[in-house]
Amino acid sequence: MQIDNDVLLDILRETSYQYRPEGFILKSGRKSTFYIDVRLTALHPMGAKLIGSAMYEAIRHLEPYPHAVAGVAVGGVPLATAISIHSAHRQPVLPAIIVRKAAKDHGADDGSLLVGHRNLPDGHKRVVLVEDVTTTGGSSIRAADVLKAEGFEVSCILTLVDRAEGAREVIGLAGYPFQSIFTRHDFTPGPQTKK
Repeated sequence: MQIDNDVLLDILRETSYQYRPEGFILKSGRKSTFYIDVRLTALHPMGAKLIGSAMYEAIRHLEPYPHAVAGVAVGGVPLATAISIHSAHRQPVLPAIIVRKAAKDHGADDGSLLVGHRNLPDGHKRVVLVEDVTTTGGSSIRAADVLKAEGFEVSCILTLVDRAEGAREVIGLAGYPFQSIFTRHDFTPGPQTKK
């Protein structure tokens, strides 16, 4: 497993990691000299396979075991899909749920912010929320609140890359267990983000 994670990290460094001295503006509003666009790795065939494997391995040790994996739109969707596909030949399987940022005003979802939740049997309400990158933890907490409002129990928030800029602490204060596969230190040393 460590070998697979090493290969995944190599793909993330090559495909998703960008450095720019003048900086990037993050979703949190902070400025950083580096940016990690996990979507590029999640859309890479081997990247998606290894993401599914690495995140499934982290999830499979959770107790009690979750019934599903929920991905935050947009970055968490390919991650949840990769994990769900990886689980297909294992027991128990992990169906995927998408947490939207805004409700649709058309179709059959009746304004729900969730997609895929109807695939779960009655009583299967325990989910792991997956994110591509966490910085402050705000989007993770908003998505977890959406799941809670729909009757789900969020047993863990799992991110592929934690920028180590407060998300772990904020998510913990909100009452959710938090795990990451990688942190910023796997990509670049020292703090490089300014408020």
